[in-house]
Amino acid sequence: MTAPEAPPGPERLGLRVLRPLLRALPHGFGGLLPVLELLRQELGEVFRLDLPGFRAVVVAGPEAIRQVLTGPPDVYRWRPEADPVARLMGRGVLVTDGAEHERLRRILEPANRRSYLEDRCRELWRLVDRLADGWQSGCCRDMLVEMRRITLTAFEHVYFSHDPGPELAELWEPVLSAVSYIGPGPWLVLGAAEPPPGAAHLRSYLTALIRRRRQASDPPDDLLTQVVRAVPDDGLAADQLLTMLIAGHDTCTAALSWTLYLLGLHPRWLNLVKAEVRETLGREPPEPGNIDGLVWLDRVVREALRLYPPIHVGMRLAGSTVTLQGYRIPAGTRIM
Repeated sequence: MTAPEAPPGPERLGLRVLRPLLRALPHGFGGLLPVLELLRQELGEVFRLDLPGFRAVVVAGPEAIRQVLTGPPDVYRWRPEADPVARLMGRGVLVTDGAEHERLRRILEPANRRSYLEDRCRELWRLVDRLADGWQSGCCRDMLVEMRRITLTAFEHVYFSHDPGPELAELWEPVLSAVSYIGPGPWLVLGAAEPPPGAAHLRSYLTALIRRRRQASDPPDDLLTQVVRAVPDDGLAADQLLTMLIAGHDTCTAALSWTLYLLGLHPRWLNLVKAEVRETLGREPPEPGNIDGLVWLDRVVREALRLYPPIHVGMRLAGSTVTLQGYRIPAGTRIM
């Protein structure tokens, strides 16, 4: 029986795809996605992407994607050892495999249950009001900046029982540099550089929170306390908090920003959502008991997530040789 062949690659298409591919790299996945769609149209739902510092098999069809996402974790592994995300997050839960990943996930999972979030989100509307208090009617605000400010503050409130307050200004550039560092860019060709200097500032900030919490006589029951109790090593604990902070706040920032963008483009839906909020909440603050009645708002957010998913490309590493739609994928291959 003939062994399955390797997936096709962009060399079949020559300069027609190479030029736009190279032009797209400095602009992240926003520029790369149209090139990937062109490759999918020309090469099929499984194809190779070969760059000087980055080689991957791209999976773009639902059946193959399902196989990768639901397959055995020892076959489709998480940790890309030399990538920026692993260099930044260390042994964070998103870049570990096997028993270590399962242990870390069990530690973090209770803080992502709805019951945990409901108890801690009751006062978030006050926080949002405070942060939005300076917005003047008729003035322009950059919603990406404002949503990041809100999500960073809300994240620390919910998971660390901490208000960053004036510290937020000191964290701003380090956070932006970390987000930029792990995103797609020239490293796909040149290889990953060391984490930016701001990453050390973030680690120092989080380590200080960890050490203060270890000394607290009556700590709050939040994510920070759960990590501190279960992870005695400050470095490993900081890996988890940094992973949650960067990945958690950035995805929420993107989701909120795109939702507001779409509402701005579609005034009819904006008016519909505003009317629903007024009718459902009246003058009451949003709480777990009444937000479930915001049906249209829920649908708008879900549609924004469908159109502009915060994480639209995932990575795995083949832990052993696998076959995807008839193509042989050797062990060690990056699957995108």
